[in-house]
Amino acid sequence: MPPRTRGRRGIALLEIVVALAVFSLALLAIFTAFKAAMVGWQVAQQVTSEQQGARALLEWLSRRVRLVGVGYIEAPGSPAINYGSEGEIRFWADADGDGTVKCHQVYLRGGVVYEQTSTSGCTSGDERPLTSGLEAGRLEVTSLAFTYFDASTDGDPRLLVPLSDPDRYLVRRIEIAVGFRGLRPGQAPFAMSTQSVIRRER
Repeated sequence: MPPRTRGRRGIALLEIVVALAVFSLALLAIFTAFKAAMVGWQVAQQVTSEQQGARALLEWLSRRVRLVGVGYIEAPGSPAINYGSEGEIRFWADADGDGTVKCHQVYLRGGVVYEQTSTSGCTSGDERPLTSGLEAGRLEVTSLAFTYFDASTDGDPRLLVPLSDPDRYLVRRIEIAVGFRGLRPGQAPFAMSTQSVIRRER
């Protein structure tokens, strides 16, 4: 019969406790890394979603402004651009291609870009948000700016705003700049811009 060694059970128990502690620390490290990766992935998804929403809005605005005057016959005192300021534009166009010329008014209010359309005038009509459906709960529009250019001049082609009556006939290019901010706490705002050329002959 082999001799008994005292304390062997205590050493085995100590080894098990140490192994469990090491295993627990490893699990904690893995969980922490996984959680950090998940948060990073969620932030990246949010930023991508915000940028896609911002690009969609800017593309919509660019396409809409490109249609200034389509289907509308200008006359003295009635240019296609009814009003143009830094933060708002009103213009006549058959933007939907249905044969009905409407006044389209685009402006920013309360973090949302709106379009208002009317067949009778440019100061009232049906209003609809352009951003809330795409970006609700994700994106706030902080600024909307239009810059108007006269392509026929050799000097500074920028036109002063609000557009004067003669200048409303001269606009050939419009730059649109939009500022955005995501709704996550502490997120820095970002901006995008594009230009639309009014190509049709007048």
